[in-house]
Order: sequence, then structure tokens, then C-alpha cells
Amino acid sequence: MFKQLTISGFVALLVMFVAAPAPVFAQGSAGPSSVDGQSGSSRKQAIFDMAYTTLLQEGVPGYAIAIIKDGSVVFRSTFGMANIEQHRKVTKDTVFGLASLTKTFTGLALLHLVDEGKLKPGDTLDKFLKDLPPSWQKLTIFQLASMRAGMPESRADELPWPEEMSYLEKQPLEYKPDTQCLYSNPGFRVLGSVIEAVTGMSYMDYITRTILEPLGMSSTGTTESMAAKVSCQYLGGQGPEAKLIHPIDPITAFSAGMLASSLDDMCTYAQALLDQKILSKAAYQTYLVDRPALASGKPARWAWGWGATVNTQLNQRVNSMNGGLPGVASTVILVPASNAAVVALSNMRKKPVYAIAKRALNIYLTGDDLAQDNADSSQEGDTRPNQEAPGRDNSNSSGGP
Repeated sequence: MFKQLTISGFVALLVMFVAAPAPVFAQGSAGPSSVDGQSGSSRKQAIFDMAYTTLLQEGVPGYAIAIIKDGSVVFRSTFGMANIEQHRKVTKDTVFGLASLTKTFTGLALLHLVDEGKLKPGDTLDKFLKDLPPSWQKLTIFQLASMRAGMPESRADELPWPEEMSYLEKQPLEYKPDTQCLYSNPGFRVLGSVIEAVTGMSYMDYITRTILEPLGMSSTGTTESMAAKVSCQYLGGQGPEAKLIHPIDPITAFSAGMLASSLDDMCTYAQALLDQKILSKAAYQTYLVDRPALASGKPARWAWGWGATVNTQLNQRVNSMNGGLPGVASTVILVPASNAAVVALSNMRKKPVYAIAKRALNIYLTGDDLAQDNADSSQEGDTRPNQEAPGRDNSNSSGGP
């Protein structure tokens, strides 16, 4: 066939190839960058190539990822478009929805109140909230924060909080507290109501005062307050076929998923957690390490917004969390012993998107791409359906390596 191709035909084919429009994703991609002057290293190039290939194959419009090590951003890349229609590229300052990563802020705020002596993990709800149903009154802060209180998962057609809370109060618990560990967004929204009752402030105001302002996270808020910087959110499809959707109302998501942030702000957040800022040393032990077993003796690895596991390749403990809503996929993985973390944010939710962060951290720390090692990064015990239900955060609750 190639022997029969004339010179003019070859030129025409070459012109067609060069003139063909690049995929929307490829148009906004930026190569690996870092602050340590080693952006051309083989490991960083391998991370960039892996992420680029995966995102291009999946048709993800926009993505941002960074790795921090020993207090510095050692790898940072942005890919694709924050807004396909306006050809606005993703940058390190683009704000993405965090979805369930919000829960890590809620957990941090609760333990800040513990440090201040304003509540204890063992305190019951009736100490802070009035007119509760009998089945809720003796639920503890820790039971809610560790998904073992018996609260149901979100409905697909949720009402804005606290209207949804009024509905839930009329429903029976899913199981006897401490006998199971089943994911519940409403449980973390109840904790947001506790924060408001204890502080006399709105949830967002308290998060801002105790976390965002002290850390200088000026590009973190909600999709509404950060509207000028927020990426659009998309469903399915490849490139132009991606469907633009509206973000979930922050009032509905509340303290289980209302926050939005930029790559740089989330790197600041991750490093602050590694440096153990905001909380006392004892509170960090509770926040990231202590995971008491269930009443049955079965291990429980989830509390205060974080999964806690051991990376067998590193032989180190990791804390991790994914967030996911239609048009949102977010991940943070902390490796305290290595003083390292990865942050990844995207405007389309697909399983392979979550695996990128896990693979990137493994490549950076070990040189190996463990693509076959449980690529969907699911946490054992997470029974939520893998579907795009409106208003429901169906992310995996752990993003760890």
C-alpha cells in the first residue's frame, strides 16, 4: 500500500494529520514542573506520561496533580480544560469541587474543638442538638465521624440541609451503632450541625477562621463563593461530547461535601497536615492514627474523614481520601513517615482518574508504576454503588496506595 502512495498523496495525508484538531484534553496540557529544578527526571516524566495517557484515553476534560515531599512541591502538572466552551485551560489556581474531601476539614474542625475543650469524641448528640429522635440522642461524635452510627447513606433526591435532617430524623437507623461501618454523608452533615451549635457560627465561617485563614488558603470556599475561579463540571463522553452539568448546591452537600479548592491550596493543606499544624500532637494521633475496632472485633480503618491503611510496597502507613460527585473527582494521599503527599483534582469522575494519584505517588517514591495493584483504589467495606446519582457522593472513601 505504501509503495503505491504518490508523493502528492503523502503530502496530502501529512497535511490532513497536521491540520486535524487536537483533542480538547491535549490542547490544555502542561508538562511536568517543579520547584526543585529536576522537572526532567525520569520518574517525573514517567508520572506525566502515565497521567497524560490515562486522561486522554478516558476523555477527561481537566485535571491537576501535585506531589509534595519534605515541604516542597516536587512535581506539578495541569492538563486540559477547566471550561471547554470558553477554551479556558486548567492551571494551578483553577478551583475544583472537593466533594467528600470536605469531610477531612470537618474532622479537623471537630478535633480543633476537642483541643479547645468544647467537645469530646465520646459526647452524645443530645448534648448539643435539641429535639432529636430517641434513636439519635445517644449517638456519639466518634460514631458519626467513623461511619459506625447507623446513619443511612444519602438519597438521590436530597433536600437542602437541614430540611433533609428533618426527614432523616423520622427514619430508623440502618443498624445498631458500632456493629458496622457503612458510608454515610448525612452522618457528616449532622456533625456540621454540631459544629454550628457548639461555636455559634456557620460551618463555613468556622472552617474559614480555624483552617483556611491560618493556612492562607484564599482559593478555598464553595463553588458559589469561588465562582470566578471554579472549573466547569462534566459527565461522560470524549472531548466535545462531554456534558456540562451544574454543581450540587453547597447547602445540600454541607459539611460532607460543600468545599472547593485549588491545587496550590490543597498542597498547602496537605503539607499542614504532615507538619501537624492546627491540632495538638494528641489530636493528630486521633485524627490520623487511632482506628478502634468495631464491637465485633472487626478492624475499622476509617475515621474523621480519612482512611488509614499500610502501603505494602513502602511498608508505611498512609492516610487517604477520595471525593466524587458527578463532575468531581478529588484525591489526597498522605504518607507521614516519608513526609510526602499527592493531591489530584479533576472535573470529570471516572474510576481510572482516581488511580492516577496512587500510581503517581508510587512512581515518585519507589520508581514503580503499580498499575495492576487494585487500580480503582476502593477501601474494603465501602459498599456504595458505582453510579452517578444526583447529590450523592459515590467516591471511594480511600484513595491510598
